[in-house]
Amino acid sequence: MKLTLREALKLNIMKKMKLIVGEKGIKREITKVGILDYEMDEVIVENFNEGEFALSTLVSIKDDISKLYSMVEKLIEVKASGLAIKSIFFDRIPDDVYKVASKNEFPIFIFNETYFEDIITEINNEIYLRSISKNVETKIDKLINESLSKFSVRSIAKEINSEFNETHIVGSLKLINEDKYKSSLEYMLNLDYMISEKDKLVFYKDKYFFIKTFENNIKEYRKNTESMYGDLVSLGFKVDDYIIAFSDMHSELAELDISLNESLYALDYLLVNKEKSISYREIGMNKFLLALKDNEWIEKYYYSLIAPILKYDKENNSYLLETLDNYIRFSSDVKKTAEYMHQHGNTIRYRITKIKELVKGVCSEETFLSEYSIIINLYRIYNKGL
Repeated sequence: MKLTLREALKLNIMKKMKLIVGEKGIKREITKVGILDYEMDEVIVENFNEGEFALSTLVSIKDDISKLYSMVEKLIEVKASGLAIKSIFFDRIPDDVYKVASKNEFPIFIFNETYFEDIITEINNEIYLRSISKNVETKIDKLINESLSKFSVRSIAKEINSEFNETHIVGSLKLINEDKYKSSLEYMLNLDYMISEKDKLVFYKDKYFFIKTFENNIKEYRKNTESMYGDLVSLGFKVDDYIIAFSDMHSELAELDISLNESLYALDYLLVNKEKSISYREIGMNKFLLALKDNEWIEKYYYSLIAPILKYDKENNSYLLETLDNYIRFSSDVKKTAEYMHQHGNTIRYRITKIKELVKGVCSEETFLSEYSIIINLYRIYNKGL
């Protein structure tokens, strides 16, 4: 997990910095922090590296601000991530410096109250914490995306946490209101330290994985998921501020790869159906639909059955797809579908008949309901809802 200038600016130590120029460059990665006070021109090239964030009072050019131009040129040349100037001698930059920084999307900041040592310490600490997190994220990636032997899965799981028990559940948690929670990695890692040594809280991309392990004789799934809610409350996560999806309970740590993917599929289901929580065992046929949604043959099958309906709706400003969705939801009960849609029963019958006419070349009368119950679910998955 790289530390960009954009992310670094969220740190308390950086909040008083004023960005003067180079806003488009705050996507640059910071690899380290260095002090630039006496280096000039070629010395900058020799001493500074790509991604380095330079701090300076500009003491070496305090009598000739025009020399700042060549300093910035050299920092751009070595692909430094940016320059922060402490306003002891200057509180603005010359126009030519502004122009070259803007042209090269090179961020320049002005600040006055913060010590260099504090900035260096906090940013380097964040870089270190991110390297730890990246290491765990890489292991999680392998478990999710690679086909591994049970031996390999168990080995990686023990690398993530050597204290894991065998029996486990994984919860995929996504915050609804991220602004309520501190975003620093240090805060997240502190949460991990607060939970049981037998468990693990991992920040992964835009979500958390809560890996909860249990003594092997504890087999009550519902009680175990409820205990996970309790753990999250103790960590400061309010129930209304997140959605969570649980894997099944697995009795072998060698199945952690399966558990992670189950929780992700269940989370996808939550996002599609706009629900608050669910377990993998509750998502029905979506278990295989979510697992196969990117399969070339599934996509081809899906489009062959959905395209005629979408085309007709678009060309005629009609509601065949919506009608079909409700018709299947109410188990092909015309009366309930009509009542729900505030339509006459004959209108529903006409629309369903029209759909059958449109797809008669790719779907038979006998398999219509079974096939379109799959197609409608796939439509929700591909479009995050209907």
